[in-house]
Amino acid sequence: MNSQRQFCRQVLVLLLGITIMTLASAQVETAQAGERTRLTISVREAAKSMDPASLYGGVEAVVAVNAYDVLYYPEIDATGAEVPKLRLATDAKVSKDGLVYTVKIREGVKFHDGTDLTAEDVAFSMDRTLMIKKGVVWLWLGTIEPGFTRAIDKYTVEFRLKAPSASFIPSLTRLYIVNKKLILSKKADGSYGEFGDFGVNWLNQGNDAGSGAYKLTSWEPRGKTVLTRNMDYWRGWKGTRHVDDLNVVVILEEATAKTMLMKGEIDMDDGWNSPSFYEQLKGVPGVVVEKRSWAQLQIISFNTKKPPYDDVHVRRAVSWAFDYQIPVKVQNPGSIQARGVIPKGVFGYNETLFQYTQDLGKAKEELAKSKYSMEQLGKMKIEYVGMNAQKYLEPGLLLKDNLAKIGLTVEIVPTEWVNIVSRMAKPETAPHHTGWWNTLKVPDPDSYLSGWLTPASWGGFQGMCYYDNPKVTKLIASSLAETDLAKRKALIDEIQQLVIEDAPAVLLTNPSFSLARREWVKGWTYVNSVNYCLEVYPISVEK
Repeated sequence: MNSQRQFCRQVLVLLLGITIMTLASAQVETAQAGERTRLTISVREAAKSMDPASLYGGVEAVVAVNAYDVLYYPEIDATGAEVPKLRLATDAKVSKDGLVYTVKIREGVKFHDGTDLTAEDVAFSMDRTLMIKKGVVWLWLGTIEPGFTRAIDKYTVEFRLKAPSASFIPSLTRLYIVNKKLILSKKADGSYGEFGDFGVNWLNQGNDAGSGAYKLTSWEPRGKTVLTRNMDYWRGWKGTRHVDDLNVVVILEEATAKTMLMKGEIDMDDGWNSPSFYEQLKGVPGVVVEKRSWAQLQIISFNTKKPPYDDVHVRRAVSWAFDYQIPVKVQNPGSIQARGVIPKGVFGYNETLFQYTQDLGKAKEELAKSKYSMEQLGKMKIEYVGMNAQKYLEPGLLLKDNLAKIGLTVEIVPTEWVNIVSRMAKPETAPHHTGWWNTLKVPDPDSYLSGWLTPASWGGFQGMCYYDNPKVTKLIASSLAETDLAKRKALIDEIQQLVIEDAPAVLLTNPSFSLARREWVKGWTYVNSVNYCLEVYPISVEK
């Protein structure tokens, strides 16, 4: 009897222990389920649109690289070169004449609404981008037309080009794939015929039509944008502490961003603050400042359609009047003076090309050749427009000081990014000058050619110079069609020499890249192509 009672007590103790352990385990699982890992990124530019066909910088770029997939993705290989690597694409074949690309795409990829991503979606995405004509559409203008892309079968897409293009595969790193059925189900009245508004209004209400690692949850144009983790993402989720909630906040004031980063209220910035911002954060406990070489060209643009810059002699005079050592030694230490339009580190860079230096005597000689008299030039108000932050206004202030020495007056106009973009739509509204940091868009030298040195760029931000030299346009087309590297290099050299002579911009520097993050942000990966270093999928937050 006693042994039975003892046995019962042991069973009760065992059951009680199991119950306590089960409850404790359930509480831990509940707590873990309730804990969401957040990453907050500060950006300098507010977004104008959430449509991937219009996405360019700032918030827009973060949404593009995280909510949407591409056929190829830029990666740095073992040699240090940036190359397009397979992402949604699994194989590609090119016809002998270089006009037909047949691309196999990955099977089993799901859009955020659970539907399959197919070749029909890829073809639709290309046609849609070409018809909307915004964002980086210049990558394909003159190369491919709407209707030239078709699905051969469910997972094979064919691109037919008008002419061979050495940059076509690299350009596919910027073709964001959208859900065709979803977009068409959300279309409203618009200017695209049977396609209405192509779903633009619906996307701009804070929706997405992607298949990426994150889903767009909400968008405040001048405030916070929120994306949440796509648990069904086709690449899977290995390890722990992946980012569940991605918050993107627009912070225009560098002092505010710096304070918030030091307090841990933001986890990283977007790499677009001034060099002094990063210098001040070096050595701050808990903050890591990343610094890399960067394939970037810093310029001050000329609106070549607006007096007095419709005269090449005035543009050359300004180029001679500028003090190039200040940006290199003071404003961005570690940078080098630009030599041509292709920055160092990109195929086509030529260290033997002509470089302007400050020479006020030569500047005045050029002004004497101008069709404008000094009296006329002295009465003109020349406008430099830049974002209201140190990095973007410093070049304009230096320009103002330099041009005063040759009798030209510059007015500095601080404003917001969205206003600058809007003004570039027409040569009449585009300012005389703006500062631009032209960063690699795709892993190919054409990033620095077609996108701002041909009329195909006019009407968009990159068309700011409204530059038009038919010979340059023809040479750029030839360089795109040339697959022999030596011959292509010779064409690019000739292009750069002509551009230097025409002076559509003051060529300042090839800067270095910096980004600040909290030390608990792990897995951040650098990529040269603009804003792809803001891909969050490889990042974990380990506080």
